[in-house]
Amino acid sequence: MMRIRKRMIMAFALVLLFSGNRTVGGEGFERKLISKKFIGQIDLEQWDNASLVISPDGNRGAFLRRYSKLVVQLIDKGTKNVDEVFGNRLWFTRDTNELRYLARNGEQWFSVADLNEIQFPGRICRDTILATCPQGRRWAFIVKDGDDELAIVDGAVEGRYKQVTDPIFSADSKRLGYRVVTRDDPPQEAAVIDGKMEKKWTWVAAESLRFSPDGMKFAYIASDGRNHFIIANNKVLGSKFAKLKADMLRFSPDGKDVYCVAVDDKGSESIAVNGLKRTADFAGVYSIFFSNDGKHAAWIVDNKCRWELFKDGMSYQTQDRIFNKQALFSPDGSKIAFPAMPKAVDVFFYSINKVDGKKYFDISQLVFSPDGGHYAYFAKTGNDQWAAVRDGIETFPFYNFFGDSMKFTPDGKGWAFIATDKDGESFAVINGEKGKSYKTIWIGDHSFSAEGRHFLYRARCEKGSTIVVDKAEGEFYPDIWSLNVNNTSGTRFRYIVLERCNCYLVEEEIVEE
Repeated sequence: MMRIRKRMIMAFALVLLFSGNRTVGGEGFERKLISKKFIGQIDLEQWDNASLVISPDGNRGAFLRRYSKLVVQLIDKGTKNVDEVFGNRLWFTRDTNELRYLARNGEQWFSVADLNEIQFPGRICRDTILATCPQGRRWAFIVKDGDDELAIVDGAVEGRYKQVTDPIFSADSKRLGYRVVTRDDPPQEAAVIDGKMEKKWTWVAAESLRFSPDGMKFAYIASDGRNHFIIANNKVLGSKFAKLKADMLRFSPDGKDVYCVAVDDKGSESIAVNGLKRTADFAGVYSIFFSNDGKHAAWIVDNKCRWELFKDGMSYQTQDRIFNKQALFSPDGSKIAFPAMPKAVDVFFYSINKVDGKKYFDISQLVFSPDGGHYAYFAKTGNDQWAAVRDGIETFPFYNFFGDSMKFTPDGKGWAFIATDKDGESFAVINGEKGKSYKTIWIGDHSFSAEGRHFLYRARCEKGSTIVVDKAEGEFYPDIWSLNVNNTSGTRFRYIVLERCNCYLVEEEIVEE
């Protein structure tokens, strides 16, 4: 009888291990444990937790350890000893989830993919911009080799120049551009696109370099020593200008048009499109921006001490002041909003499609729902009192909020954010309802599931760290490092946990009752 009982217990344990088990449920659902997989060990006394990075798929982690030598540890693959990691920066590619970093042993620098290194000549320029493409697989940086500066692209030398600055990738990660100073006498400047030098100029504005959203065009501002020009795909667009504001060059979302701010000899500013002046002169032109569908363009101007919003070339609305010179289109382009304030009055409000909202002591973080049908923002209602405002309706008051925590469901009907009370405790607010308070809620990987039924976030309290689904807490662990919601299936999520010195990848599924 005892032997039969032991076999039954063992069989039940195997079922739990391999087929998953159900944990605490929520309202109308249960959480099923799919797997808990060991992925590696770490030395808790030596690791630098501030350097921890998690791969985009949530499956891998890496960090720095500090012994007599610096150690890069990739949790699931091992370690690599180095003297230095440039900028102490580790990152994972988005498309392949490989670990990347720049490192040095002695005088030799090298780039690393996971634990495999590629050496290059020279030494890293300490003020270099380490450019990575949106997917993270490609990278570019500048090294000093004797009197030359070299552009290192994807581990190989692309060119030698007197100076190289500001490498940038196109949005599709396929193209790369940067500004160089040549060794001509006198030196000249040029843009290098995909390894090929374009026309030389007296001056090229490095901060103006731009790829079009589709990556087909490349534009920048250049000067022959007397006038400024807009250059696109190695051709001068339109007219010459006394001055062009280099940081204001913009492509339209469809890539067809190049916008910039032109400045005349008297200091007046106007909008130039494809190198041709298109607006009247103003005291200042600010914040050129577009709707996501590319159908609308807007900008803010200083017009006779009043702030004016222009939309599609026409005056749209005037205010005493447009705060931070910023405005925002809804995702569908149907709405436009900006923060404003009356003159000499310390109150703020949002104007949305020409309708001025309620005035508050402060406002922040306006977000539109994905369908453009709803909006929400944070508003200061009094001393140490904030509220969230959704479609003009305030929530209950709270002490403070976390920036970038406002989320909408895909259909725009549900919404959530993270706030704090006076004691510093954090809590989630889901559809206006306050959740349980925690010592910490991590911002950045909190998310709605794909269909919008559930809100997930990482939280810590006295019992440890857990993943919360709506109001349902999961198992508590000493530490949880990540949360990755599979927004393809919409019901599965995974996270990395730490127990003693062991790391595990845990996957769960939300099962509707």
